[in-house]
Amino acid sequence: MNIIYWVIISIVLGFIRYKVVFSRYNFEKDLLQSIENAPWQLKFEEVWNSSISFFIGGFIFYYFIEFRWIFLVKGGALELRDLFLFIVFIMAIFGHLPVLSANITKGVESILNRVLIRK
Repeated sequence: MNIIYWVIISIVLGFIRYKVVFSRYNFEKDLLQSIENAPWQLKFEEVWNSSISFFIGGFIFYYFIEFRWIFLVKGGALELRDLFLFIVFIMAIFGHLPVLSANITKGVESILNRVLIRK
């Protein structure tokens, strides 16, 4: 049942982030104006990216509280993966995770283009 709450909260937070960031943006002129000028696909993509970002952040938080916190309270040591999870959590909550994934995808694509073009 907790996962349903995380999904609903993630969608709501993604929609709120979308409204705040793109509420006055004109996509054709790349200027801040109104949201009505944006195509529906771009609106959906931004809500989807934000919602997935918040869902991943919430899932990491849930995992840390449910599993890692008990281990740490009992005297367990912090591990490198805890730092990695914290960094991903912070990036997801502040909305940088979709940007990171897009940059990684573009980087892999450019590497593959260079390798495959050279033959």
